[in-house]
Amino acid sequence: MIDFIEKVKDSYWFTNESPFRIHYVNNNSKVCIITGQNASGKSFLRKILSVRHEDENVEYIHLSQCGRSSSSGLMAVMVYGSEHENSTGYISTKGIKGAIKTGIERNKPFSIMLDEPEIGCSEELALSLSMKIKDNVDNMEHLNTLYIVTHSRNIVTPLLDLNPNYVNLHNSDDIAYPTIQDWLNRKIQPVDVDELYEKANKNWSAVSKLINNRKKQNESN
Repeated sequence: MIDFIEKVKDSYWFTNESPFRIHYVNNNSKVCIITGQNASGKSFLRKILSVRHEDENVEYIHLSQCGRSSSSGLMAVMVYGSEHENSTGYISTKGIKGAIKTGIERNKPFSIMLDEPEIGCSEELALSLSMKIKDNVDNMEHLNTLYIVTHSRNIVTPLLDLNPNYVNLHNSDDIAYPTIQDWLNRKIQPVDVDELYEKANKNWSAVSKLINNRKKQNESN
């Protein structure tokens, strides 16, 4: 099994020049829970992981809200269902069931990224989906890692039985949650919406600078 989080956490993309900080607890599990506030770098990490999987020739199966909106035509309906005809909860459920089925059938190394699988789900449905995921991890013989990006305690709690790896992403000035229990027990406090918007724009500018600097380095080599 390749530990892709270990490969990226100290990489160029998460140095002191990056707006994002990554805290990682490695429990040698095939399941990895990824947490973080909005604008903390979760989508950025997801993209970096995609590239690293490609570099190692490990298939990266990615299900997210972004995939729902960017996919089109028959493929979107087959994978996610119809946004016009089906409820959001139904589409989330269909996507997770499809990912599990695909994972069981794969005969070569792969990882699955479930990005906020709780979208559109009641607390009860989110809990049920997490239990279904937990019950099928061992049935995916060639699974490298199942990444789950989530804001939901009901997604995380059943998966504790698998002693999952844990990632907490945060900005340098944000509160970090070093353990999964710290995250589960955190006090929920409101955020300043306008401040969050400004932070997201600031982070994007910083990431763009990182990307441009890396391009210049590659061109000079």
